[in-house]
Formats: sequence, structure tokens, C-alpha cells
Amino acid sequence: MGVPMSAVAGVMGRVPSVHGTTPQTSPPQPTAAQIQNSPLTANHLVQDVNLIFQYFPDTVQTPDQRNGAPANTKTSIEPTPSPPIQHPLLSLIDPHWPEHVPKPELLHHLAETFFACVPHAHRVIHKASFMSSLLHPASSSKFPVTALLHAICAIASLYTPIVTDGSEINLMDIGPDTLFNSAIANKRISHELKKQCADFSQVQIEEGAFGMNQAFYYQDSWLSTARQGDRLTQLLQANIIITWYYHSVGRAVDVWISIGNCIRTALPMGLNTGPLWTAISRQPANTLSLFPHGADATEKETLINLFWLVYCMERLYCAGTVWPLMMQDEDISQYLPMSTNNFAYKYIAPTDRQRLNSPKCLTSHPQGTTDAFSLYVKSTVLLGRVKTFNGRFKTKFDCGAVGIDPRETAEFQMLDAAITAFRLSIPKEFREPTGPDGKVDPTLYLALVIPNVAMLLLHDPHADLDSPNCLSADRMLTSARAVLDLIYKLTATSFDLMLLDHSCSFCWFVAATALIRFLKAKILQGNEAETLKLTSEIQVIRFMLQNLGSRTIVGLRQNMILEEMYAAEVQPLIDRVMSPPSVEELSAATGFFGMF
Repeated sequence: MGVPMSAVAGVMGRVPSVHGTTPQTSPPQPTAAQIQNSPLTANHLVQDVNLIFQYFPDTVQTPDQRNGAPANTKTSIEPTPSPPIQHPLLSLIDPHWPEHVPKPELLHHLAETFFACVPHAHRVIHKASFMSSLLHPASSSKFPVTALLHAICAIASLYTPIVTDGSEINLMDIGPDTLFNSAIANKRISHELKKQCADFSQVQIEEGAFGMNQAFYYQDSWLSTARQGDRLTQLLQANIIITWYYHSVGRAVDVWISIGNCIRTALPMGLNTGPLWTAISRQPANTLSLFPHGADATEKETLINLFWLVYCMERLYCAGTVWPLMMQDEDISQYLPMSTNNFAYKYIAPTDRQRLNSPKCLTSHPQGTTDAFSLYVKSTVLLGRVKTFNGRFKTKFDCGAVGIDPRETAEFQMLDAAITAFRLSIPKEFREPTGPDGKVDPTLYLALVIPNVAMLLLHDPHADLDSPNCLSADRMLTSARAVLDLIYKLTATSFDLMLLDHSCSFCWFVAATALIRFLKAKILQGNEAETLKLTSEIQVIRFMLQNLGSRTIVGLRQNMILEEMYAAEVQPLIDRVMSPPSVEELSAATGFFGMF
């Protein structure tokens, strides 16, 4: 049986004559450069690789050979049927392709989905550099670490229906509109999965799901690479991305652990310190940080972005807890990030960059460095300071002390003033999260929502809703309705909520719980007009959480908790106060109202 010489020669270079018999000597194996520089088209390459695999199987290593087993040295080779080929270059020719990483064409699709759909994706990874690194052979040191690929695949699976289990996928049959628009609209959590979320302590994902499988493989590959102490930047990138994924799928314990890993990676790398603000120490300079010197400008800026992403994650994901933060502002001297455009196009970083201890850092926004991401970082600074104040107050002022009102302390008043000043200082071009074309900036949206959440968390423990002159109650209601205004701006567009940072669900939830407090007070006061208004406002937030919860477990959880809170605290009041009371209730009216 003859072999088409022209087809094989383009990849192999020189091939011995074959005339219906087995070749007498094994042909030389192609180098990576020969493969990469081959001018053949994709269709030709599929034919070429089939021929190479069929007649020259020595050019493809088996898994045993990759693990050190001796190669097959026999010279008599029998033709074997060609296996299905998904990628003509890497899936067969590259023997080092990671075992559990999707084939190259699917990997490229998931990477593009990641950059197109995930907020902050362009901050955590420089897209142009990453996509070019995927063109290197898997054995190259320039090829991304496996853990990073698994993390990207896991989170990208939330945005595309193309990764269905047990089915063959043809990317060529799906256009860009289906991949990036309607794909998100068609992505839904199954009814069985929703029922599994009823017990918040035991959320289980369907066995065999692509995303969770990739997260499982991520753990092994991350630990394996971390033990070598190599590629720390990519390991930190992978850790941040997988934390986003854990948060979206409601893995609260994994989120907590993964945030700790991010911090324990970032701090030894010295990412919390700027170039001129290192610790006083007699130790050699190379021992103060695990990160090697000599990084180029793009990598240095990437590291700054990574640090602030870790910083924001800890403050935002842990805002609903009473646990102390691991990173304190006093230990941070790192520059604030440069603008997204400057980073994406590798512009020179401005020289007048801000740090947290810069004068008026939270209210001064230099034009060359200010964008949605820098405002997002500053808003989380306020959120973290409120959390720290609430957590430390009783310890700082003696938990046994009596008569100390936190609102009368200078620190409380400074926080209240700082949040107000930040909201007023936001440049005009960044005060609207939606554009005239209906597009929404997810990062800017979150930057505008978070200060209102910080104000709610600051005043909520001290609000007296029965007093018309309570400043904390006024601050709460104003902030909750500011969150509502931002929700209304979203609903006026066709923007898909899935493309937001999923931390928005927490912000909406905090606003809804504040409104429920006011609703209870108005019901007891018999104020029907305010009761109807507050009820409709809460329903708007529930609608948003239901929309996001149809595709993410974190949104589903927030909505379920809110529904339970409403049913337990509001519905009994409506049933008793708003309906005609019975004789027994009339006789116990004083006791009834005293209970609330």
C-alpha cells in the first residue's frame, strides 16, 4: 500500500520510499520548529498526522514512554487504524500535552470565553502574552502551567454550554454569537442541582461536571507545581481564578481556603510592598522575597494587579463574616494599579502613582491612573476598614465597658465621612455604570455599589428605626435605595447579569436585609404606603437574585436566604397586623406588639 509522499514530506522533511512494504528504518522525528513552521493547511495536517501515526508510530510516544519506559525499538511496524484527531498538531504530535487539559481547540475556546466574559480577566492575565504562550509546545517553559489552564477551564465552563459531558463537540458548527451571547442565556442549573442546594452545608455538584472536574485536577496540579517553588506568578493567577469559580458555585469552604492560599502566596512574593518600601532587615535582599528580580514591566504590573485582586477578594468575600482579615492596610506599601488600557497596551507606567498612605488617596483620582478598577480597589479599602472597625471595637474599647456608643468615636465618624467623601469625589465620567449604547461596565458597577454596602454595614448595628431623628437609620435607607437605583439602571438594559462580578449578589442581599428591617418597622407602625413601597423594592432585589441564581449557586443561595428571612420575619407580621385580628389576638394586643 503506497503512502502519499507529498503529504508526509511537508511534516517529516525526509521520508524513505514505501512501496507496499514496511519501511526498513525509522524516519527522523520532527522537531517543534519543523511542526510550527509547516506551511500546510489544517486539512492537510489532519491527513499528514493520520499517515504519520499509521506508518510511523515511533514518532508518537505512548504514556508509558513519557513516564520513562523504553521506547519500542522494533523495526517492523504494522499499520494501525488512526484514532480520532481533534487537533492535528498538539493532541498527537506533542507527547507532553497535559493529560486532563482539554484538547487545544477547546482550550482556546475556553480561554477566549474567559477573557470575554469574566470580570477582571484582563487584570489577572495579560491576554496577548497568555494567548501567545499557548502556541508553544507543552514541554516548553513558556507554556502555561497546568494548574492555570485547569482554573481557566473551570470558570469558563460557567459561561458556555459547549463543555457538555459525554458528547462530541464541533467548534466549527458554532458561531461567535452562540458562543458568547445566547450560550450564557441557555446556561441553566438543573432542577436536581437546585434541590441539592437546599442544605447549605452540603452543596454537591453533579458528578462528572466539566467545571468541577477541572477544579479537582487543578488542586493536584497546583500542589505539584507549588512544591517545586517554580512559576509562582502563574500559580497565584490560577489561585485567584479558581477562587472566583469556587465563589460562583457556592463552595464557601473552598473560597475561604483558597483566599488563604492566595495571601500566603502573595506575601512571601513581596507583593504587598512597593520597590522602595521594604522591611528593615539585615538579611540579604534576595531573602526578603521569593520572587526573582529582573521581571519585565508587563510582569511587574501583572504582579501589582494580582496583589490588589487578592486584597479585594478577601475584603469582599469575607465582608459577611466576623472573622478578622489576614492582610492589614498598615502592611501595604504597594502602588495602586495603573489603568486597564495602559496595562493592556504596555504603556509606560506613570511616575506619580498612589499608594494607600498617599495624601487623600481615597478622594484624589489622578487622570492618568484612574479607571474603574482603581475605583473598585479604593471602594474595597473602605469596606475592609468598616469590617475591621466592627470587629475590633469591643476589644479596643474594653468589651466590659458600658455607655460607649461607637458612633461617638472619632474612628466611626472618620469612616462615615470617608465613605461619603469617596462617593462625592468619583469623577463624572465614572458615575454611571451604563453607557449610552446600553453597555455595562461590570467593574465600575461594583465600584459604585460597594461604598453603599460599606455604609450599610457601618450603621446597621446602631440604627433605631423607631426614631425619626436617627442618623444611622437615615444612612441605611439612603444607601439601600442607592443600591436599588443602580439595579434599576441595570434592568433598563439588556445586559446579562451573568457577566457581572458575582459578588454583586452579596451587595444586593445586604441592601435587601436593610429594607426588610424598615419594612417590619412600617408594618408595625401601620404605614401602608411605605409598606407597599418597601415590599416592591424588596421584590426587585429578589428578582435580580433569582435571575442570577438561575445560573450560579451563589445567587441561588442569597435568594433562598432572603426568602427564608422574609417568610420568618415579615410574613407573620403581615398575616397578623394586616388581617383582621381574632378575639384572642385583641385580648393580647399589648403582648403581641411587645414581642416585636
